[in-house]
Amino acid sequence: MKATQRLAALTGSAALVLTGLTTLTATPAAAATCHNNLKVEEAFGKVTFSRCYRDTSLGSREFKVQGTVTDTKTDGCNVRVTFKFKHSSAKYETGSSRSFTSLWHIGIPSVSLSKVC
Repeated sequence: MKATQRLAALTGSAALVLTGLTTLTATPAAAATCHNNLKVEEAFGKVTFSRCYRDTSLGSREFKVQGTVTDTKTDGCNVRVTFKFKHSSAKYETGSSRSFTSLWHIGIPSVSLSKVC
């Protein structure tokens, strides 16, 4: 019986426990909450983005970012925005304007804008 319960808990799908005919189901994650119109501006470019988060069924919080990075100079260089999460990062680079949406990551992201020549 314990092995069946563990298997049901690990798969996260609906499962029928043989003894007692109890049904186990996965709890869906909560809807995302977003903080919109966040901006970072430098002389060479800017990024406008939303930072969204959701609580997972495992008790952690996941974050994603979405927005637009814009190169405000015509100097032949690109603008790169980097979002650093707890264990990973997401980078987006452009010479004009680019929209982006990251995947879900663990940890509140920090943001930096840099010029790449």
